Amino acid sequence: MAYKSNIQKGGLLIDPHRDMLLAYEPALSRDAFADKVDDLGLMAAYTATRRSYLMVLFYSRYPQQVQSWTLLKEVLRLSPLGVQALVMYFHIARSETIVADFVTMYLWSEWQDGRIQVNPPSVQAWVSDASQTQGQVWSDAVNYRVAKSLLALTRDAGLLEGIQSKTIRHPFVPDEVIVYVLFTLRSEGFSTGNRVLTHPVWRLFLLSESDVSDHLARVSDRGLIEWHATGSSFHLGFPYDTEEEVARVLLR
Repeated sequence: MAYKSNIQKGGLLIDPHRDMLLAYEPALSRDAFADKVDDLGLMAAYTATRRSYLMVLFYSRYPQQVQSWTLLKEVLRLSPLGVQALVMYFHIARSETIVADFVTMYLWSEWQDGRIQVNPPSVQAWVSDASQTQGQVWSDAVNYRVAKSLLALTRDAGLLEGIQSKTIRHPFVPDEVIVYVLFTLRSEGFSTGNRVLTHPVWRLFLLSESDVSDHLARVSDRGLIEWHATGSSFHLGFPYDTEEEVARVLLR
């Protein structure tokens, strides 16, 4: 999938898009939803140009990715900000290829090699090279702004830390996010232990296979899933069938 340079105008955008996600109804047409956003005053503080951009970006990031609006809205209503940011990042990374590639290729390689200091010029060079592999040639100015937005987005998601000088944080994903991702994978047909354990989605959080196993074991100890290892085989079970049950138990 070709890269989109529109990320250069914004990062995670937690505040405007969280409010829009809470107001979103899949049955509404795009125009009807825009009217609802206006009626609720969700983007009253922005210019018309900025409102238009936020709406375009919202539709490119979320409606086609969300499997459970009930669960997503409960997470956004009741979870700490860090959990909300990671869940929103999860959807962004799955809809914007350049974000996924930046994390799973560039940051993953740096982390695996023990280099935790993230160098902005190196990121800009990666953006330039990676975009060209997609058959796109961006100006130096665009490459700079895209690199800056990638760093801001991954910092807001909690993968990086620091304002001027950024470093990779030791990967840790809260239980709420693990269960949210598991529920999404199950909705997409990934429900067996081995397929879930080795699914590439976990690399979006810089988690190795052993990291994932540790996270799943911890979530299992809370009774949110059933996770058992027998030799090289793994069993994954879901004691809660509906999104309402998952939300109630996860966020109690």
